[in-house]
Amino acid sequence: MARMSNGTASAAQLAANRICDAFVKAANADEKLPFPNGSCVIPSDVVTDDEIRESHERGKTVVIVDEHEHVTVLPAPDPSIAERESDRFWDELRAQR
Repeated sequence: MARMSNGTASAAQLAANRICDAFVKAANADEKLPFPNGSCVIPSDVVTDDEIRESHERGKTVVIVDEHEHVTVLPAPDPSIAERESDRFWDELRAQR
């Protein structure tokens, strides 16, 4: 996750961390997850169009969090892309052995 140049996290970054913590707690408690596992959680003050595009190209949902913990979920256009990317990664890794 990106950090401010002075080494302190912004309010949006702290809120994104709290959202990630809540997600992990929900996953560990087998509760309904607010967004898909493997989503890219990005603070609103550092999100770029390129990050959104690249995440969507990898089949990942993008979760944008502002400083008030308002969450915007941008679903992946084709979630199976993430599965294919993962398969391709492992296939390439096995081929290198």
